[in-house]
Amino acid sequence: MLGKVVAGAKGFKSHYYYKRTQPFSFYFFVFIYFFIGIFLVSQFA
Repeated sequence: MLGKVVAGAKGFKSHYYYKRTQPFSFYFFVFIYFFIGIFLVSQFA
């Protein structure tokens, strides 16, 4: 883990949440990406 997670993009600039400054948002997006990954794997398995 690098301590940051992509939380969308505005134009060409990505928006990141950092674990140090916004831990709740950081872990929320990590959980969402993990859940989406599990869902996609279960669809194609």
